[in-house]
This record gives sequence, C-alpha cells and structure tokens, in this order.
Amino acid sequence: MQKYGIILEINPLHNGHLYFLNKVRKLAQNKPIIAIISGNYVQRGEVSTLDKFSKANLLIDYGVNLVVELPFVFTNQGAEYFADHAINILNDLGITDLIFGSETNDLNYLKEQSASLVNNSFKVGINNNLKTLKSNDILAVSYLKSIKKINPYIKAHPIKRIANHYNDLTTNDSSIASATAIRNKFDNNQDIDNYLPVDVLKSMKIIDNKLLFNLFTNNLNYAIDHNINIFLSEDCQLLFKLQKFIEQADSIEELVKLAKDKNNSQYKLKRIILNTILLITQYDIQIIMKENRYIRILAINNKDTYLLKNIEKKYYKSQVNNKLHISKIELRATKLYDLVTNQKTIKLEYQKKVIKKEKA
Repeated sequence: MQKYGIILEINPLHNGHLYFLNKVRKLAQNKPIIAIISGNYVQRGEVSTLDKFSKANLLIDYGVNLVVELPFVFTNQGAEYFADHAINILNDLGITDLIFGSETNDLNYLKEQSASLVNNSFKVGINNNLKTLKSNDILAVSYLKSIKKINPYIKAHPIKRIANHYNDLTTNDSSIASATAIRNKFDNNQDIDNYLPVDVLKSMKIIDNKLLFNLFTNNLNYAIDHNINIFLSEDCQLLFKLQKFIEQADSIEELVKLAKDKNNSQYKLKRIILNTILLITQYDIQIIMKENRYIRILAINNKDTYLLKNIEKKYYKSQVNNKLHISKIELRATKLYDLVTNQKTIKLEYQKKVIKKEKA
C-alpha cells in the first residue's frame, strides 16, 4: 500500500504550506499522508511560534492522515542528522514515497548533489554548494542522502516552492510570503492575516526572546565553569566563542551575527544556544542513541487508525514515555517553551489518547 511522507516545520502554518499540501493531496490521490513535524522548536535552532499540538491539529484539518513528532534532540540538529532521524521514523511507518519542497524542483540535479554528499563528507559537500543551494534544497539533498542509506526504494517527489524564499523578509500583494517575513511582521505587530489560513493567528505565540537570552547567559557561564560538554559545542570550544561576544550583544540574534563564521552558521550557533539553555550534553545523546526508538503520535484522523495496525503497540505512544531519556529531555524542552511563551502545554504531553478528529 502506498503511503506518502512529508517533513514539516510550519513556523507558522501559512498559505505557502496550503499550496504545498494541496499539491501533496493531488499527488497522493487519496492514499494516506503521514507528516513528521518538528515540535516546539525548529531545525534552525529557534523557538516555534506554533506549539506542536496546534501544528498537529491544523495538519489534520488540512488533509494529513497521521502526524508524528520529531523529538527535540533530533530536530535541533544540522540538516544531515535532522533528515536521517526524520526518514528513519517515516520508514518505520512504512512510507513508500517522500514529498518535499524545493527551490529548483529538479530531481536529477538534487540527486547529483546528494551523491556528492555521499562521496564526500557532508560538511564539505554542503560548503561546496552553499552558493547554489537554498535552504529547502539543502534539506532536499539531505533527504535524498538519507533515503539512499535507509531505504532506497522510497520514491522522492519534489514540489517547487513558490513566491519568496525562506529567509526573504519582503512581502508584496501576494497572499504567500516566507515564514521569516511573516514572523518578522508578527513580532512588529503588523497585520499578517493575508498570509495565513483561518484560525492560525490565534494559535501563534509571542516569544520572550529577552528571557531566552538571559537564560542562555546564565547557563553559558555555568557550563564553562563546570566544564560541561554541551552537545554540538565541539568540546566547549564554541561556548568560548560565544562567550567572547556575549558582552557586545543584547539578544541571541545579535550574538549569533557577531559569532558566526564560514564554519559555524548562525543556525548552528542557535542550536548550541538551545542545548546550553537546556543543558543537553554529549553524554545525553550517547544515552539516547542506545535507547529503543519509539514513535510519538501527535494526531490522527479518526478514520485512519488502521495506519497503526502494523506497528507494534510498544513502538508508538500518544504521550511521553517517562522511562526513556529522550522523553525526559522532551519534557525539559516543553517546560522551557511554556516559560518563554507563557503557555501551559506541558499537560498535553501526558494525554493518554491520541487526538482523533474529522478532516475539515
């Protein structure tokens, strides 16, 4: 049976996503669509304006059959490992096809770039192509690399991204704008209704970035003083780099712009900053990689529970599994999310039943 997988961040869900989802449904032709989403944080090391549960509900409303979570520790990674863990979970759920957004929409070209990542180190391959690859295509070639490694029988289908690129801050009379431009307008109390589906705006969260910066400053000093090997910090070397510029910055955005260089992008530094706030260490990751994987279901259409029948019960959960280290960190990340967005989503982590609802 064909099952179509998609990987989304939706920060926030906007009209460009609706265009993508319409294309996905047309391609799937009534076959099930399984989405794996980054939750309260996104791959670029930022707090999401939509919480994971709002994202899952919205996706079911717009035609996705099953929504599962990519845990924080796998979301908050570079493109290579983000893709590996997402494809692993989708493969466990039995997808036959993967659909993704792309600036070029040229599958042969993307496969060529993916092959260069297989033949070289990922970092060298990406660095050699940064001038030609945009953000969606970097993820696309990462997905193709992961497919070749995990299950080469999965068919890939790019869908061309329309209108603005991810980081484009400009908007026009079109109803489609980049997520970055939408968030920028939202942060500046400007009208964004034209760019969003109905009911998204009321679910968007205001993020206390000043509090986030203060939490990082405190934990940065603590991690350095106690020689804590924060995950991704390269044995604390990048913590020292961030500490060097901390007095010159008043926000995380200012800090990463000062500290970034050709080997360390602002997004990599943001991921390290989140890991520092949450005190996630290299040892934490070693423990997690030894654990049995489990699939966290966030939402499912009530007509599609058959999608779970071929998965062992012990393998999927609708609430966090407190016995697993990965879940303990997920709860820690959710508590931070609630703190900086003034929410109380932590109680939803313990819901015993999978959300089931009719499609809109």
